[in-house]
Amino acid sequence: DRKPEIDAHPAFAACAAVEAAVEGLRLSLIHAFSDDLAARVPALKERQGVLGFDDLLTRLHEALTAPGTAAALAAGIQRQFAVALVDEFQDTDPVQYEIFRTAFEGRPLYFVGDPKQAIYAFRGADIHAYLRAQGEAHRRYTLSTNWRSAGRLVSAVNALFGRPTRPFLYADIAFTPVGSPDHKAEGALDGPPLVWWAVEPNPDSGKPLAKGDGRAACLTAVVAEARRLLDTGTTLDGRPLEPGDLAVLVRSNTQAQEAQAALRAAGVPAVISRAGDIRDAQETTDVEVILRAV
Repeated sequence: DRKPEIDAHPAFAACAAVEAAVEGLRLSLIHAFSDDLAARVPALKERQGVLGFDDLLTRLHEALTAPGTAAALAAGIQRQFAVALVDEFQDTDPVQYEIFRTAFEGRPLYFVGDPKQAIYAFRGADIHAYLRAQGEAHRRYTLSTNWRSAGRLVSAVNALFGRPTRPFLYADIAFTPVGSPDHKAEGALDGPPLVWWAVEPNPDSGKPLAKGDGRAACLTAVVAEARRLLDTGTTLDGRPLEPGDLAVLVRSNTQAQEAQAALRAAGVPAVISRAGDIRDAQETTDVEVILRAV
């Protein structure tokens, strides 16, 4: 550990200020690029006579909300479609919801979705759009049977999420226990349907592990469990379990790379299904070379 007088030295404060300034400049360049792109692309599209998917949405929304076109356009849509059913509604953003709500006002309009999946912002989902639609709906229906999962797993999930008062933080998103059909009474995988692992505290101090140590402990446990499942004759649907049957969910690309390396080191084949920053891709480097040449 450094002494307090070293930490207080002006040189360290200056280094921290330089680091913050460089990061601020980097973010400013990214924001400036994004703003310039947003301003110039519409004009380029208009000159070339092209429209993208987002353009179709925004223009339809503008037409449905403009006083001169809204009524006639909504009437035309309703003449063509008497009823509307929107599946996977949790992936809907505010613009899309406003389109459906306005175009089918006074007509039967059904939304089918799961608010617990509306957290996936990368798919365009917006939890607030979902909650607004839920609050404005005249009737609500909930499926009472899970037809996909094994009965033991359904019971375990019911027990886990049924305990907290607000398991999904939002008071408007409640957990509803469900049942399972008789033919799904037994799970296809040997062993317990759901296991909750707890990271043990530091044996010396009795305090929780530091974040880095906790991540390392979790990764070690995951790799050991993968090897155990593959080495002990575990079966899935009556056949031996294979590496391709296992999935490890992580929060970041860095964690995915760490998990892949640890699994491979333990002799478990592993691939990353989705990773990387587009700015680090080879194609981005190629585009940069071309732009510099131009």
